[in-house]
Amino acid sequence: MKASSSYLRTLIPFGIIAVCFAITYVINPNISEGQNLQILSMEAALLVVAAIGQMMIMVTGNIDISCSSVMAVAGFTSSFYLKNNQDASIVLPILIALGLGLLLGLFNGLVIGYGEIPAIIVTLGTLSIYRGVTYIISGSAWVLPKDLTPEFRAIATGESILGITNLVWIALFLCLAAGFFLNYTRMGRNFYAIGSHQHNAGLIGINIRSTTCLVYIIGGVLFGLTGILLASRYNFAQNTIASGYELTIIAVAVIGGTSVTGGRGTILGVIAGAILLSFIVNAMNVLKVSPFWKMAIQGVIILIAVIIDTWLSRRRI
Repeated sequence: MKASSSYLRTLIPFGIIAVCFAITYVINPNISEGQNLQILSMEAALLVVAAIGQMMIMVTGNIDISCSSVMAVAGFTSSFYLKNNQDASIVLPILIALGLGLLLGLFNGLVIGYGEIPAIIVTLGTLSIYRGVTYIISGSAWVLPKDLTPEFRAIATGESILGITNLVWIALFLCLAAGFFLNYTRMGRNFYAIGSHQHNAGLIGINIRSTTCLVYIIGGVLFGLTGILLASRYNFAQNTIASGYELTIIAVAVIGGTSVTGGRGTILGVIAGAILLSFIVNAMNVLKVSPFWKMAIQGVIILIAVIIDTWLSRRRI
């Protein structure tokens, strides 16, 4: 009896994780140390927060290549504000990051949804535009650890419940919220309908333009949140923050079973993809693999994921 499509696609990454962990543990048992597992969980959580937004966008048949630049604008601006206003409430940098993410996502959504311009073209352009805005805001200045407050650092690294970092709790909460939204609300189901067949979705009364705009707003807010979490996690910010992160986020979604053509994607798959990619990078660090091999290995993993996804789609598994 064949497993369902979503179940099988999610099971594959978890199976690979188990095999990779066993092999790595045999070579170097340090992979299972508490400190290393905490680092792994935080890296995976960062990927999950951003990949939820990317997955939602990809489910509608679109993509957002500018996500890393949205993270940069939000993460750097919010931390730069705190550098110059250290007496300000910690709520303000968070609102700045979320607000900037919303505005930049809204711009993408308006141009793509109402301008009817291909998403890959629009977001490829805004990838450079938003990064340029970060350079202009920064003026080549950095935000150093001494410029940030303990409250800012605690946004991501603080431990509030059961010794688990705030970053992991944030990711878990967003997974639950996004899972509910996608599976149990009309708008969430509309995302899948548009990605599965946009023309038919329009015929049944779904407003393609406004729905596309909404999904980019949601994605923008999540990318903005990821930006400030990155700055908090690493305790500094520069204008190159999150550079190249867009490919990693897209890889997480694809590895987790999100279709590059739209209509398919799950939160559980995002979690699986984030854990797998984070674990492989973490394992290469533990095994002291040359940095020159890391990008090549990640690229091979992405290629294998796409090949498997295509093969399963053709077999309708």
